[in-house]
Amino acid sequence: MPPEQDLFARANKGTIYDIDPTELRILQDPNFGPAHSNWRPHPAPIHPREALAKFFESPEADQKSREAEERLQRALSQPDARFDLLIKIFNDLDTVIFQNQLRRRVLLQWSQHDLVPSDPRNRGNPDGFVLAQTHEPGWAGQARIAIIMNLQAPWQELRRQRMVGSLVHEMVHAWYKVHCVPFTDTVTEPHRRMGIGHGYYFWMIGRWIERKFGLRL
Repeated sequence: MPPEQDLFARANKGTIYDIDPTELRILQDPNFGPAHSNWRPHPAPIHPREALAKFFESPEADQKSREAEERLQRALSQPDARFDLLIKIFNDLDTVIFQNQLRRRVLLQWSQHDLVPSDPRNRGNPDGFVLAQTHEPGWAGQARIAIIMNLQAPWQELRRQRMVGSLVHEMVHAWYKVHCVPFTDTVTEPHRRMGIGHGYYFWMIGRWIERKFGLRL
């Protein structure tokens, strides 16, 4: 397990991935907030059905999104990826899947500490571990939505598509938190289609992503 100080992903160290160093720093900076000149406020809240429709209004792929998708494809086949890969690919995933709506609106970090006790209802996750959690602005004093990934979970047991899919899973939560605060879309028990805590709106986007990109959310 890497020491605490090594959990910060750096553009010129660790897993090789082409990313803007400034954007990488902002993504992980817990102090980034409204006082910064390049802060991005959330858009006006809309109903979840409108946020769902907006997701499927993705514009035609341009050169930047095609380049981002190529980088992601290479990353999926990179054999020597380290823990920092999931942080470095976040902005490209945002470009390709989420219309750049999450950039600078989300804090992404690893945590050395268990997020919550393991839950046997988390079927598909090793030993029921919670791999990551997404929090609304205000959590732990953060100005942004926060995605916290659990370093204690056995990520090494997951296929690359499942690892990346776990991050994208949290990004779907973040999509709705950007557009629909407050937002409730939960089920209390596992459903044949929807897992614990995930309702119709989450499932509609998640299913489409799995089919289009071959990820497992």
